[in-house]
Amino acid sequence: MKQYLVFGLIFAIAVVLLIVAEVPSKDDFSPDNPLFNGLSQASKIADIQTVTIGSLGSLPPNSTLFIIGPDKAFTEKQADEIRGFLERGGSAVVMDDFGTANSLLMMLTVNTRLNGSLLMDPLYMYRNPALPLVRFDLKGEEMNVYFNYATVLEGTDDGKCIAYSSPFSFLDLNGNGKKDPEEPYGPFCVAESLKNFQGRLIVISDSSVFINSMLDKGDNEKLLDALVGNGRAFLLTGLWNQSEYTLIRSSISGGFSALMNTWLLYPFALALLFVGMEVGSILYIHLQMKSRKGYSQEDIEAILRRHPEWKREEIEELLEEMKK
Repeated sequence: MKQYLVFGLIFAIAVVLLIVAEVPSKDDFSPDNPLFNGLSQASKIADIQTVTIGSLGSLPPNSTLFIIGPDKAFTEKQADEIRGFLERGGSAVVMDDFGTANSLLMMLTVNTRLNGSLLMDPLYMYRNPALPLVRFDLKGEEMNVYFNYATVLEGTDDGKCIAYSSPFSFLDLNGNGKKDPEEPYGPFCVAESLKNFQGRLIVISDSSVFINSMLDKGDNEKLLDALVGNGRAFLLTGLWNQSEYTLIRSSISGGFSALMNTWLLYPFALALLFVGMEVGSILYIHLQMKSRKGYSQEDIEAILRRHPEWKREEIEELLEEMKK
């Protein structure tokens, strides 16, 4: 019966792996997340691959690196590696609204900063003023793009502003959702292109432009295509506080991927095959007994012939349990 327990354990592991493979992460900006707040559609359309700090040096110089919605302050090591990518001719697109990316911009020695206050537009908007329409002019191509709870840029003297909000937009400084006398009207710069490096740094004051619920609005998908161009696209991960499920899923996926590249893959596959055969055998016996409303000594003898190492008493106890 110990062998039976081992088969059950392996079967349980296989079920867990199946769940991990089929149930995606629900984290914001996760490329595996198919819900409204994920980047699964953008990742598929632009063939965006994930990359981490420590591997940016291997990216092609014509690549576009997306840095989206960070909720952790950047370190000197991270900023140095991103700077190195830019100096080799790569393009980095920093997309943020809360202002966390200001730490990166400061270490990259550019003057541009994210204000952090909410941009609203009561006239040019999608359904509510917190989803304002902004107009991009990228490489001579004009695009109408919808933002989602965005902010504005300040200190944009270093580069060229490539997107503005409308003159009817305003900055909700006190967060009450309405225009107060002391709050400024637009237009505001909401995206800037900087050529302080061999490559190009673009700062966009909204992290949600390419999430699943916004990608099909206005020219948002067109903007994604224009930013990627003819090069390859990468998403820098490790910038968000991940949920426990995502951490567990990543660990299991990483371990399984490592397993797939070793000789252990073959015995593991054989073990799964044997588990499937054993589970099928047990189910067959159960269905046979259910159809006959019980079991006979011939059933026990058949099981013992198949598994001579099992004990008759344990088999009888198991069969009694299966009758319930």
